[in-house]
Amino acid sequence: MGDPNIMESGPRTTRSTESTRSAGAEAPHPRLQPERRLGVVGIVIERRLDAAPLVNQLLTEFGEIIVGRLGVPYRVAGVSVIALIVDGTTDEVGALTGRLGQIPGVVVKSAVTRYSHHAGADAT
Repeated sequence: MGDPNIMESGPRTTRSTESTRSAGAEAPHPRLQPERRLGVVGIVIERRLDAAPLVNQLLTEFGEIIVGRLGVPYRVAGVSVIALIVDGTTDEVGALTGRLGQIPGVVVKSAVTRYSHHAGADAT
């Protein structure tokens, strides 16, 4: 049979080590993690009394990806405007904007970009 620490995986052979097995909580390889996006989401609420509670419920549900929020009642135009700064995967941002866009009286636009996320980096 051979060495019990050698695992066969097709034509290549890899060696399993005790340190690899005991690590357990290691972060996945960076290429396997979904790429994060930094973005801005603009929300215009045309029917505030009907839509605002549903919008706020969704914003609470997606709170983990919302970095900042600014809401302004634009009375002259009869609408409310919310601007969000978001940090999430394209799936997360897409799920938020898609669900917001399904609410009657709500118009949503977003712009996202890739960025290098460095924990503790100065934002100068």
